[in-house]
Amino acid sequence: MSQSIILKKVKENFIHRNGNTQEVIDAYVQKLIQDGWHKVPIEGAVISQDGLAIFYCSRCPYDGQMQRYKFSRIKEEDECLEQQYQQLFQRYADDFTTWK
Repeated sequence: MSQSIILKKVKENFIHRNGNTQEVIDAYVQKLIQDGWHKVPIEGAVISQDGLAIFYCSRCPYDGQMQRYKFSRIKEEDECLEQQYQQLFQRYADDFTTWK
């Protein structure tokens, strides 16, 4: 089973059953939009400017999760995209944790 990357506050709210998770997610969406991300309602998410990452804000059961969004069938190109995604993610890594 793979691990998900989820917003720390969302995981905490789920575990402790306190607070309004959607308010936490909405506040984070606003942060990402200020950083240049684009809201894509049909995806239930916001997507980074370069299309590398997606943060789900209204797509159950993925709410609060960030994932890589852009892939390539060419191995070398996909490895490069993974490196770029990891660099982008490092900008936000302190806000996230893993979830099994």
